[in-house]
Amino acid sequence: MRASRATVRAGQPVTFGGTVSAAGGVCCTFDANRPQWVTLLRRTTGSAYVPVGRVHTCLTRDCLPGEDDRWSVTIRPTRTATYVARSVDPAGKTIWVPAASSRIVVRVLPASR
Repeated sequence: MRASRATVRAGQPVTFGGTVSAAGGVCCTFDANRPQWVTLLRRTTGSAYVPVGRVHTCLTRDCLPGEDDRWSVTIRPTRTATYVARSVDPAGKTIWVPAASSRIVVRVLPASR
């Protein structure tokens, strides 16, 4: 996962994005076009991760090494926080292996006057 900015003023947009992929070709063999949901989670000091954005993506071809699909979510943070993206299938529809991105801290400065 990447963020478009590491430091912003409160309310300015930050776009997070990345790719989901069939690493090593390990995924489904019966239907590679199944949707994959990516949820962007935020954690501020002393709190648990909470969802702040969700995007739907899927692999568009057979699951072969190196194939991937891009995703992005834009938010307007109001305070400094740590972000992580998680990819998990809906309950009862396991196709992809759950995955999580590395953590990214976005520092938020007071809004300009």
